[in-house]
Amino acid sequence: AGEGMLMPAGEGMLGSGDSDSRVEPIEDPGKGKGHGDDETVDVQPKKPTPPLPTEEKKERFVEFEMFAGAGLNACLKSGDARCTDMDPLVDIIVAPGIRLGGHYGIFLDMNFGWLNWSSSTVADEEVRTLSVIPTFRYFFTFDVFEIFAGIGVGYSRRVSEFMYQGEPVTVTESSFFNPKLNIGMAFNVADPLSIGFSLDYLFNINGAGEYCVKNGDNVEQCKDRDEWGSEVGVPEDITDLLMFNIIFKLFM
Repeated sequence: AGEGMLMPAGEGMLGSGDSDSRVEPIEDPGKGKGHGDDETVDVQPKKPTPPLPTEEKKERFVEFEMFAGAGLNACLKSGDARCTDMDPLVDIIVAPGIRLGGHYGIFLDMNFGWLNWSSSTVADEEVRTLSVIPTFRYFFTFDVFEIFAGIGVGYSRRVSEFMYQGEPVTVTESSFFNPKLNIGMAFNVADPLSIGFSLDYLFNINGAGEYCVKNGDNVEQCKDRDEWGSEVGVPEDITDLLMFNIIFKLFM
């Protein structure tokens, strides 16, 4: 009889102990959902932080931009001025500027060029061209590329050096009021770099500007074009220029 009473009592105590040990892990979730959820909520708001600099950049109204490239410099006839024996050669463009509101731009276009001149009447010919022209551009922007068009007025110069009757002669034609037109396209390859092309047509205004001649004794005479008359064969007209360049465009 003693054994019969002890066994159930032992079993009952064990049973209640088992039930208590099973409940406690469920009621004590130290590793549980509450703390885990709190930690997740704290981390999530930090994820959008990296894109913020890009968002601020898009909102900037003024941005600095730089064009640079190289290509062909070609002579084009204008009035009575012809491009006889004048073949295309190299042109280099550098154009720093600013973009306003994404679509408008003001640039200082600097073109340095050469022409290949081969004449039967003179020897050792070399022709260099230079233009420094403030240019206004408008940009049509799309997803991965943009098209631009521009107009400007500024300084241009053409220097011809050659040997004539055994003496070196330098002829410089220059004007501060030569207009130019520009069109181009650029594809974005990786921010902030774009690659494209630029085409410039430079008008050398006929009858305008200064004409300087320096002969072998290193004496230079400079006059307005219309003041030379028929002296030293000064032409009344001067050829235009067409400049085609492959460009790299960088903005900051």
